[in-house]
Amino acid sequence: KIHLLRNWQPELIDFDSTPLSEVVKDFNSANDLQLQIADSELGLMPIVASFRLANVKAFVHLLEMTPGIRVERQGNVITLHKSD
Repeated sequence: KIHLLRNWQPELIDFDSTPLSEVVKDFNSANDLQLQIADSELGLMPIVASFRLANVKAFVHLLEMTPGIRVERQGNVITLHKSD
C-alpha cells in the first residue's frame, strides 16, 4: 500500500509493508540509477519507510544497513542480493 504525502517539500512516498519488488519499480521509474533484485525471495521483503523518490541513494543506504541484504554497484545499476 502506497500513500503519497504532499507538502512544501518534494513528494514523499510512504511504503507501508510494500514488497521490495514494488518499491524498486517505483524508484526505477523516477531515477536514472536503476535497482535490480538478484534473488526473487528478496523481492517479497516488506518495506516500511518514507522516502523521496528522487533520493534513491538514501534508500540504498537503508538497504545496506539492513541485515540479509548485500548491495553491489556497477555503473548505473545497483543489484540487491540476499545475504546470510
